[in-house]
Amino acid sequence: MQPTGKMVKAARIKLGKTQAEMAERFGYSVGGWIKKEHDHRPMASSEFEFLLLLADMHPDLQLHDRNAKRPFTAEEIGLLLKDEHPDYKICKRHRKIDDENDSEEGEST
Repeated sequence: MQPTGKMVKAARIKLGKTQAEMAERFGYSVGGWIKKEHDHRPMASSEFEFLLLLADMHPDLQLHDRNAKRPFTAEEIGLLLKDEHPDYKICKRHRKIDDENDSEEGEST
């Protein structure tokens, strides 16, 4: 799926970040980031997946912080996507199991 500018903007807003803050985090000029939010320059799907992870909007994965929170560099983003970052990792999102399924599994006949 190709991310739209509206999707990029929605994730930034959920993070509570300004365009300038996101541009710095992703290594863009502010003008470059604005172009991504207005569909003038598409965001790479790998960058968008990382943005979804940061905003806790990814449907399948969740970012877990192993140490104190701090901005990611472009190099760290690459390491994260290859699961080679020394301090952070991308994990599958844990799905909540409803109580009905739990009680059925525990019952014996």
